Amino acid sequence: MVRKMDKIYEEAEWNDVNEDSIPEEFDDKWPESFTQALNASEERWETLMEKPTIVIEDWEEQIMVGWGAYRNLTMYDGDNAWSAYPFNNPTNDLEGWLTIIWKMSLEAFEIGREIQVVVDSHYNLFINVGSPGFVDFTSESQVEGMKLPIKCWIHTHPFGNAYFSHTDWKTLDTWEPMMDNAIVLGDNQYWAYDLKRNIVKQVQYGILTSPLKEMRESRKHLKKKMEEE
Repeated sequence: MVRKMDKIYEEAEWNDVNEDSIPEEFDDKWPESFTQALNASEERWETLMEKPTIVIEDWEEQIMVGWGAYRNLTMYDGDNAWSAYPFNNPTNDLEGWLTIIWKMSLEAFEIGREIQVVVDSHYNLFINVGSPGFVDFTSESQVEGMKLPIKCWIHTHPFGNAYFSHTDWKTLDTWEPMMDNAIVLGDNQYWAYDLKRNIVKQVQYGILTSPLKEMRESRKHLKKKMEEE
């Protein structure tokens, strides 16, 4: 369950940029400020990878409670589990629980951090947090008791966009025989992917107003301004 920070390390290979990599003829042009910036970037990255500073102490419990509340709303009788938990086609109730995960991803720590939630075959949750662009289960204890196949792998993109990165696809391809669904959450958007049927539900919420209404409001505002003058 690994997602690397594509936005930083795939577009800007900081590890490959240092004073030693600059040709000798440019040594005198290597700005000290840039060296300091690189060092600051490395320090910042190390800080982000360290144990997160928790702002909402019960963040994990809130996700668990939300899941319990959602399950209480469904009709689960074993045989109809697939329809009761439509990870490939989230209902409003399921979206409500996904919203809790997204909220914790943005607000539960000192900065926005990726959260991943794995729903195993017994519908138990396995939760952990990573950096703003990387999340992984770092020890066997975090996945102890997990039963396969995985019903759904959920993770967040706190930088905003819901999509599967190249590294996400590696994870999906690896786990495809043992995973039914995957959901990635972004800012007012999500992808819900059915791995068995190769179908994805892409949802994006926003504000949509009639351009005619905007024109009427603009004319009304202009008329009022002219009358005041």
